[in-house]
Amino acid sequence: MTTSLTRAIFMIASCTGLMGWSQPGDAQTYPPPPPGMTPKARVCQVEGGRMEGRTAPPKTITVSNEGGWCNDYRFAGGGTPFMVLRQPEHGELMMRVDNGWKIISYRPTQRYAGADGFELLWPSPGIHMVYNITAVP
Repeated sequence: MTTSLTRAIFMIASCTGLMGWSQPGDAQTYPPPPPGMTPKARVCQVEGGRMEGRTAPPKTITVSNEGGWCNDYRFAGGGTPFMVLRQPEHGELMMRVDNGWKIISYRPTQRYAGADGFELLWPSPGIHMVYNITAVP
């Protein structure tokens, strides 16, 4: 009975987004960025579906262009790092791992407004990830 109750609570929390890390507006909550990655972007919104099996729906990042970083978190439990298939043209990309979370950070070139993007590959499961970015003033 206790196992069923625990499982039900976990399912409810998952469905309501209480356990999600890449929810709009919450892209920079855990863990805090390392000292070399401050400041955070004034606007940082990460949207898109969660990975299901071997499929990673495209993610969309809206980020302000004053020079701050915007982070997306993917729980990967360690393993192989992501490979960059396509670098962003109008900004910087940085990746790191913290307690099993793969943290993908993007910072647009200061004062650049417009579209950008990058593509990653997680080699061991063979997952291709596309990020579409809009830099705003």
